[in-house]
Amino acid sequence: MPQRYAEYVDPKNNNAKFYRVQWDETNGSWLSHYGRIGTKGSYQLHQERDGVAAKIAAAKKFKTKTKKGYTERKIEDSAPTPTSVFTKPEPAKSKPVMKRTKGRQII
Repeated sequence: MPQRYAEYVDPKNNNAKFYRVQWDETNGSWLSHYGRIGTKGSYQLHQERDGVAAKIAAAKKFKTKTKKGYTERKIEDSAPTPTSVFTKPEPAKSKPVMKRTKGRQII
């Protein structure tokens, strides 16, 4: 998946942030991954009408970050990619409900 990566480092104000966008041209979704450098960060999945719209929306958001002072960096193709966010998640398995009756637990 195509992606772009930028960093914002300002030691004076204790800032060390990253921002990455990835877009999927087949289903019209794009992912923003952001946070403090050295952490796992946060992910946000966005849905557009098609792949071209996803690429445009991702580029527009990336441009706002570079205007704020982020510097674009090259990233390796082997960088870890959370591909599972582009697929539907499986429903969570429910835990057994525990009930209390007169001081005893019943499962």
